[in-house]
Amino acid sequence: MPKSGVERAVDREELVCALRQAMTIELASMLQYLYAAYSVPTRQAGLAAVRSGDWTPKQLALACGDGGASAGEGMRGTLLRAARDEMTHFLIVNHVLMAVGEPFHLPAIDFGAINGEVPVPLDLALEAFGIGSAHRFAEVERTGGVTGAIEFAERSRDGERTGWGHSSLGELYAGIRAGLRRIRGPFPVSGRWGERSSFRCGHQPSVVDDLTSALFAIDAVTGPAEGIGHRAEETHHAVFLRLTRLLAADPTWRPAYPVLRNPTLHAGDRAREQVTDPYARRVMGLFNDAYSMMLWLMAARFGARADPRLPYLRDAVDVLTGVMRPLAELLVTMPSGRQGRTAGPSFELDLQPGPPACPDIAARTTALGFDDIAREAAECPLVPNGVAELSARLGEHYKGGEAV
Repeated sequence: MPKSGVERAVDREELVCALRQAMTIELASMLQYLYAAYSVPTRQAGLAAVRSGDWTPKQLALACGDGGASAGEGMRGTLLRAARDEMTHFLIVNHVLMAVGEPFHLPAIDFGAINGEVPVPLDLALEAFGIGSAHRFAEVERTGGVTGAIEFAERSRDGERTGWGHSSLGELYAGIRAGLRRIRGPFPVSGRWGERSSFRCGHQPSVVDDLTSALFAIDAVTGPAEGIGHRAEETHHAVFLRLTRLLAADPTWRPAYPVLRNPTLHAGDRAREQVTDPYARRVMGLFNDAYSMMLWLMAARFGARADPRLPYLRDAVDVLTGVMRPLAELLVTMPSGRQGRTAGPSFELDLQPGPPACPDIAARTTALGFDDIAREAAECPLVPNGVAELSARLGEHYKGGEAV
């Protein structure tokens, strides 16, 4: 018997909610992998640890790779690649969301509360990389073992939703697949987004505009192609299990700085540790400004009135690699205010970025944001010069409303 309009609306509401929940997990996973990667010393710092006798050359290779002499990228490089993949997954799921008629979504991530908010029993956290976090990452990435259709949401007898009831991220995505199949005509405004609804899977651009392409997009996130290892068949889950075994083979070795778990600038949060050192707090604030700009660029790129002339996504990646990374690499070496522990980036936002009202406002806001970061970075003596230089250059890109 065909479903009523009310029942179809409930299904669509659940699908949208599940897609947003999946994006929250993907973005939070990206941030925790970045934090773990930043906690591992750079190769230059690792070489110093070998010279001082704190690390062996083998440990240096495990942590930092061999400096590009081969495909070996070490634990640090593997974590950075995993974070990049999660950023891609986040954008792909957003394409599915936009294809069903919703705007681009940027979830608010609070590592003090997120594990009680997502519909999957996960332990998402910012912490130093080690055997415990590697095992935790493997559990987060456990997507296999789901067969058949998963009930999209638990319902009580009167038809009201009572909870999501997913035991793994794989089950959440299986529920999304089932939800996409159950809804009739779930792509009412796909033409509105045009080229903005496309994403890249491998070297081929793909567009989400119907059920088949939406399921393909979900498969691109959950299937074997999401692997980051040197072997194509290695998924994130398999890679983190392999790193767990490598760390277990040398249990006394600590491959990371003693960074705080879930650092924060704010007092009174029992689930997070406050950084009190004044200079570290200043650099943390600068990092958070850069993180906010990275998210803003994503939101500006996928806004309904985005200016196609401006390279928002390319610049978002430049912010990640050229501004956020060097600031984080500085933070993990700085005192936190707690004896024996160093600081780290907190990924906290004063305001949640959202799609701009019009292209001109987006360009002006972007230019002002980068100018502020460049000025603050230039006034911090320990911050690498490249942070201010890149920020100033990015600001100039947007002052005329066009890329240069």
